[in-house]
Amino acid sequence: MKKRVVSVFCLSLCLIFIISACGGGDSGTTDAGADTGAGTSDQSVSEPANTDTPADPTAETVEISVVHQSGYADYFDDLVIAQMAVEFPHIIVNATYNNEAYALIAQQMAAGAGPDIIQSGGTNMLMAYAKTGHVRVINDFADQYGWWDAFSDWTWRPVMLGDELYGLPGKLDTELVFYNKELFAEHGLSIPKNWDELISLCESIQALDILPIAFGSNDYKSANGWWGTLIVSSTVNPTKLESVLRGDVPWTSPEPTQAFEKFKYIFDQEFINNNYTAITIDSATQLFGTGLAAMKMEGTWILPNLTGDLAPQFDWGAFPMPPWSDDVEANIPTGLGVSFGINSKCEHPDAAAIYLDVYARRENQLEGINRSMGIPPIPNVDLSQVSGIAPQVVEIMDIINEFTAKDATSFLSWNYWGRLTEFYMEENVDALLLGQISLEDFMIGMQNAAEEDKAAGNLFDW
Repeated sequence: MKKRVVSVFCLSLCLIFIISACGGGDSGTTDAGADTGAGTSDQSVSEPANTDTPADPTAETVEISVVHQSGYADYFDDLVIAQMAVEFPHIIVNATYNNEAYALIAQQMAAGAGPDIIQSGGTNMLMAYAKTGHVRVINDFADQYGWWDAFSDWTWRPVMLGDELYGLPGKLDTELVFYNKELFAEHGLSIPKNWDELISLCESIQALDILPIAFGSNDYKSANGWWGTLIVSSTVNPTKLESVLRGDVPWTSPEPTQAFEKFKYIFDQEFINNNYTAITIDSATQLFGTGLAAMKMEGTWILPNLTGDLAPQFDWGAFPMPPWSDDVEANIPTGLGVSFGINSKCEHPDAAAIYLDVYARRENQLEGINRSMGIPPIPNVDLSQVSGIAPQVVEIMDIINEFTAKDATSFLSWNYWGRLTEFYMEENVDALLLGQISLEDFMIGMQNAAEEDKAAGNLFDW
């Protein structure tokens, strides 16, 4: 069994170049707004700072290494590492930033090395490291620093195996439909509340010679997983979906099959641009931002773009995707876009824990909203405490709070799906949409991948 788990872990490392761990939620645009030059990296080192209060002269100088996605440099350099240099000058932080950080970490871990702080997109890969002993249990540090109260209760399950904690939650990811408020108001269009209203809305927009929904995946195939998460959550009620993800109900059952059947219908009606595989995520965002598309389905990771360099020149907002089935209530797929663990080979775990504790500070979590980290997974977020917040972010936070309060959330694939199932969907849904594979064969492929996940111990630890 141990050999089997290790072999699956190695397979996962091979897949990490394609499987987002923002899968899910961390695309090229998610992390950096618009990162270019994949594979480039920068390094920074925190030097002991000159402070009014001298460092403890008995403290031993130690070094820790971290690797982060490039887009998070402003958060970690300007906040976490800067504060470390002032408050803990005996801890030298060697930071590397890379557009392909997760692939770089996976390569290093497979070679028996890796940075002291392990950043994982989502939680699937961090849990793979946990199951193979590559990251350490951190319950002791959570108790010492009070982390249990620092993050929302729901965030702990995705970074735990049984009662053992292996990571700290990163940014909150949820998927929504972003829309052109001015266009909707001008033409009397309403936010849809069910499948029929969604189809009617798309037909009305199409009649205006405007693309209903913009999408692009040319630079990030894992973006297909965004749709996979959303359409399944919209069609399969959470109780049944949990049974599917546990491996108790097959993917070939009627409800999951209906999700992909309806997705293909939307594509065949050209409500989504049929050239989506040929354009990038940013290009699709520009279709929306320039008014050529009325809507864009994505997640909260798009907010730095929509409030920054790719900001639309019109008033925009967001709404939850309506249910695609009478058996489903409106919900928002929600989970963690990033998680952080400590390498089991870290020579100075106490220093690594201090780094994570500085990251976990509430004021830093809130400040991260304006520094590409996105919405923090912490309780009682009050955006009035943060300056310069766009009104749309406040609106989206209200949606998240509303749906979380009534427990109307569903399961992000990069937290809750088996890794091989997620990978199969991302790699093969294009063939389904383009008519190169039948719906029946696609769903059989999903079920086969799910059975492999179950046999290999890849399923979420419910």
